[in-house]
Amino acid sequence: MMFSVNRPLFLLSAVLALASFSSAQRSAPEARPALWTFESSGTSVNLHAIRALSGGLAWVSGANGTILHTEDDGKTWQACPAPSDGQGLDFRAIQAFDGTTILAMSSGKGNLSRLYKSVDGCAHWRLLYVNPASGGYWDVMRFIDNEYGYLVGDPVGGQFVLLDTKDGGESWTLEAETELISRQGVIPASNSALAADPDWGIRFGTSGPGEADVLSTTLAAQTRVLGTWRRVRVPIAGTTASQGIASLDFRDASRGVAVGGDFAHPEVPAQTAAWTDDGGQHWTASKNPPHGYRSAVQWNDEIQAYIAVGPNGADISYDDGRSWTSIGSDNWTALGLPWVVGPGGRIAKIDLDQLRKKKR
Repeated sequence: MMFSVNRPLFLLSAVLALASFSSAQRSAPEARPALWTFESSGTSVNLHAIRALSGGLAWVSGANGTILHTEDDGKTWQACPAPSDGQGLDFRAIQAFDGTTILAMSSGKGNLSRLYKSVDGCAHWRLLYVNPASGGYWDVMRFIDNEYGYLVGDPVGGQFVLLDTKDGGESWTLEAETELISRQGVIPASNSALAADPDWGIRFGTSGPGEADVLSTTLAAQTRVLGTWRRVRVPIAGTTASQGIASLDFRDASRGVAVGGDFAHPEVPAQTAAWTDDGGQHWTASKNPPHGYRSAVQWNDEIQAYIAVGPNGADISYDDGRSWTSIGSDNWTALGLPWVVGPGGRIAKIDLDQLRKKKR
């Protein structure tokens, strides 16, 4: 059977349909990969700290004697056997020098604060040091190289505990620093309340009660002898014991950021971040702060920005901490970019390339 077709009308309809299809193609949103890629940790414990190395290596520590590592850029995470006497310990700090040499610091009252070392990729552990003060509590441990490291603990006898090592953690010395007299504490949230660098020295943040401060000192170039300590008040909440500086990081000797707030009220954005551009001599509150208490902050050279995370999300600052923009609402604790870790065994990787593009 033959059908009669109005050719001009048919052609017009075809052109309109094609134009409509092309317009729909142009208006369709560009498909983008997820900013956060969640990875399987194989555990449900709270993860407190992460140390990321080059070549896809990273080490993570957490509750119940948990230590994890990846050798394939996060595709798989392997659980380490806990030290024989440390299966219930709360590992709040991890320092990895390479794929085989690791230091793990546990936090807890008295002898629950300990240091362990492995030189065979966590197959075996050796106990290095146990907190001798029954009322003491270790909070944070950082290294400036493979030999020199520093550990800060809550005050014992009214004075902050400062331990240092000059041999990669094999031995530790208690420094009697009279300038560290205080009734404050240190928040052991993410192993980042202490920042250390061979060029500009040691800086660590305090919690309440009272106020939030940064204490800092220089290091002698050759001997690493500590200089005089200086205390500077920071405009971050610090009135109560649940308030204070949880983390600080510096992009260079002058420019740095401190974050924290009130971990008992993590949704409150006021007084959660501050910045300095004179090496910590003065601090200024962020004009547009993060969206709540932040437990960790880290500078990243690749995207020229700071990222901060906490219980109610993550934020980014492209202007050295003056203003912050939300980049997620998940619950996180610690940063070792591009990774982030948190409660319930959660590990994710941030697509830094997307954040660099957003800046442009």
